[in-house]
Amino acid sequence: MGNEGYRGEERRKFKRIRQQFIIQFQVPSDKSLAGWNMVPVRNIGAGGLLFNYDKKLQIGTSINLKINFPMAKKPLSGAAKVLRVHPIDGTSLYETAAYFTEIDNSHKELINDAAEKFYSKKIGRI
Repeated sequence: MGNEGYRGEERRKFKRIRQQFIIQFQVPSDKSLAGWNMVPVRNIGAGGLLFNYDKKLQIGTSINLKINFPMAKKPLSGAAKVLRVHPIDGTSLYETAAYFTEIDNSHKELINDAAEKFYSKKIGRI
Protein backbone atom coordinates (compact mmCIF):
# COMPACT_ATOMS: atom_id res chain seq x y z
CA MET A 1 0.00 0.00 0.00
CA GLY A 2 1.49 3.38 -1.06
CA ASN A 3 1.07 6.74 0.60
CA GLU A 4 -1.81 7.93 -1.61
CA GLY A 5 -4.02 10.23 0.41
CA TYR A 6 -1.40 10.42 3.13
CA ARG A 7 -2.77 12.51 5.98
CA GLY A 8 -0.06 12.05 8.60
CA GLU A 9 2.43 14.58 9.90
CA GLU A 10 3.76 17.11 7.38
CA ARG A 11 7.34 16.13 6.52
CA ARG A 12 8.33 19.26 4.65
CA LYS A 13 10.66 21.61 6.45
CA PHE A 14 9.29 24.71 4.68
CA LYS A 15 5.78 25.84 3.80
CA ARG A 16 4.86 25.95 0.11
CA ILE A 17 3.21 28.64 -1.98
CA ARG A 18 0.63 27.28 -4.37
CA GLN A 19 0.55 30.00 -6.99
CA GLN A 20 1.37 29.49 -10.62
CA PHE A 21 4.18 31.50 -12.17
CA ILE A 22 6.91 30.79 -14.70
CA ILE A 23 10.40 29.43 -14.17
CA GLN A 24 13.14 28.69 -16.65
CA PHE A 25 15.40 25.69 -16.27
CA GLN A 26 18.15 23.97 -18.18
CA VAL A 27 19.79 20.56 -17.87
CA PRO A 28 23.50 21.15 -18.47
CA SER A 29 24.25 17.41 -18.69
CA ASP A 30 21.79 16.87 -21.58
CA LYS A 31 22.63 18.71 -24.83
CA SER A 32 19.01 18.43 -26.02
CA LEU A 33 17.83 20.25 -22.86
CA ALA A 34 20.82 22.60 -22.42
CA GLY A 35 18.78 25.58 -23.64
CA TRP A 36 16.38 27.34 -21.29
CA ASN A 37 12.96 25.67 -20.97
CA MET A 38 9.98 27.63 -19.63
CA VAL A 39 7.46 25.85 -17.39
CA PRO A 40 4.78 26.87 -14.89
CA VAL A 41 5.47 26.16 -11.22
CA ARG A 42 2.72 24.38 -9.30
CA ASN A 43 4.20 25.21 -5.91
CA ILE A 44 7.42 26.46 -4.35
CA GLY A 45 9.00 26.62 -0.91
CA ALA A 46 12.42 27.53 0.42
CA GLY A 47 13.47 23.89 0.00
CA GLY A 48 12.34 23.25 -3.55
CA LEU A 49 9.60 23.36 -6.15
CA LEU A 50 7.09 21.34 -8.14
CA PHE A 51 6.45 21.84 -11.86
CA ASN A 52 4.94 20.05 -14.84
CA TYR A 53 7.10 19.23 -17.84
CA ASP A 54 6.47 17.37 -21.09
CA LYS A 55 9.61 15.22 -20.78
CA LYS A 56 10.50 12.70 -18.11
CA LEU A 57 13.61 13.90 -16.29
CA GLN A 58 15.62 11.28 -14.45
CA ILE A 59 15.71 11.32 -10.65
CA GLY A 60 18.97 12.91 -9.53
CA THR A 61 19.25 15.14 -12.62
CA SER A 62 20.82 18.51 -11.83
CA ILE A 63 19.02 21.54 -13.24
CA ASN A 64 19.89 25.24 -13.36
CA LEU A 65 17.04 27.60 -12.51
CA LYS A 66 15.81 31.12 -13.16
CA ILE A 67 12.72 31.72 -11.02
CA ASN A 68 10.43 34.62 -11.96
CA PHE A 69 9.26 35.03 -8.37
CA PRO A 70 6.52 37.67 -8.01
CA MET A 71 8.11 39.25 -4.91
CA ALA A 72 11.54 39.72 -6.52
CA LYS A 73 12.64 42.57 -8.77
CA LYS A 74 14.67 40.22 -10.98
CA PRO A 75 14.64 36.43 -11.48
CA LEU A 76 16.11 34.33 -8.69
CA SER A 77 18.82 31.96 -9.85
CA GLY A 78 20.10 28.70 -8.46
CA ALA A 79 20.31 24.98 -9.00
CA ALA A 80 18.23 22.00 -7.98
CA LYS A 81 18.16 18.24 -8.23
CA VAL A 82 15.16 16.20 -9.43
CA LEU A 83 13.70 14.27 -6.50
CA ARG A 84 10.61 12.65 -7.98
CA VAL A 85 8.81 12.36 -11.35
CA HIS A 86 5.26 11.07 -11.90
CA PRO A 87 3.19 10.93 -15.09
CA ILE A 88 -0.02 12.98 -14.92
CA ASP A 89 -2.99 10.82 -15.92
CA GLY A 90 -4.69 11.82 -19.15
CA THR A 91 -1.84 14.12 -20.26
CA SER A 92 1.61 13.90 -21.77
CA LEU A 93 3.04 15.81 -18.77
CA TYR A 94 5.17 14.73 -15.84
CA GLU A 95 4.85 16.19 -12.35
CA THR A 96 8.46 16.94 -11.40
CA ALA A 97 9.65 17.71 -7.87
CA ALA A 98 13.12 19.17 -7.29
CA TYR A 99 14.99 20.31 -4.19
CA PHE A 100 17.35 23.27 -4.17
CA THR A 101 21.05 22.40 -4.08
CA GLU A 102 22.39 25.90 -4.74
CA ILE A 103 20.37 28.99 -3.98
CA ASP A 104 21.35 32.23 -2.31
CA ASN A 105 20.20 32.44 1.31
CA SER A 106 18.50 35.77 0.61
CA HIS A 107 16.45 34.04 -2.14
CA LYS A 108 15.48 31.25 0.26
CA GLU A 109 14.45 33.82 2.86
CA LEU A 110 12.37 35.73 0.31
CA ILE A 111 10.51 32.55 -0.69
CA ASN A 112 10.08 31.43 2.93
CA ASP A 113 8.85 34.87 4.09
CA ALA A 114 6.28 34.92 1.27
CA ALA A 115 5.11 31.41 2.23
CA GLU A 116 4.85 32.34 5.92
CA LYS A 117 2.82 35.44 5.01
CA PHE A 118 0.61 33.35 2.73
CA TYR A 119 -0.19 30.87 5.51
CA SER A 120 -0.49 33.38 8.35
CA LYS A 121 -3.09 35.44 6.45
CA LYS A 122 -4.73 32.41 4.81
CA ILE A 123 -5.63 34.63 1.89
CA GLY A 124 -5.49 31.85 -0.67
CA ARG A 125 -3.08 33.64 -3.01
CA ILE A 126 -0.21 36.06 -2.76
